Amino acid sequence: MLDLMASGLGLAIVQASLQRIAPPGVRLRPLPKQFSLRLDIHAVSGSAPNALARQLLALLPAAG
Repeated sequence: MLDLMASGLGLAIVQASLQRIAPPGVRLRPLPKQFSLRLDIHAVSGSAPNALARQLLALLPAAG
């Protein structure tokens, strides 16, 4: 994603830790404190998810 930004193809909201690996020409700026971000998370799993997938699914609220 950072390479696309370096090529001039838009902007992105990314975690602050990517600042240390940002390519030349990409500037990361903190979001304003009043900026609120709401994300919808969708999870899809097979009929027999592995242990890691089960742990992730247990953390997410049920759809509804």
